[in-house]
Amino acid sequence: MDKKQENSYAFIDGTNLHKGICELGWRLDYKRFRIWLADKYLVKGNCDAEMVLQTVSDMYEKNYDKAVIVTGDGDFACLASFLNSRSKLVAVLSPNREKAPLQDKTCMGTFSW
Repeated sequence: MDKKQENSYAFIDGTNLHKGICELGWRLDYKRFRIWLADKYLVKGNCDAEMVLQTVSDMYEKNYDKAVIVTGDGDFACLASFLNSRSKLVAVLSPNREKAPLQDKTCMGTFSW
């Protein structure tokens, strides 16, 4: 799995990631996090509606094989379920399990940090 995790994209909900980090009183080095993600995945970020549309559009256009969702809330539960049902979801990354209930709605091995 050398070529960016088998052509996988990381879709980032930056606003809610930041909000979740702040609510926990954590500090995240966003530059290092972005570098870490970019080393493993092709990275895309946007607002909620654009991110859902881009994720689904890219999937149907076969631009990626697997997806990682990075978010700080549960707004993407339906997207995670959709991707999971098509065997496209690798993981959901979230700073707070309580603020991201979508982790319990997917069958994949999702995780928090």
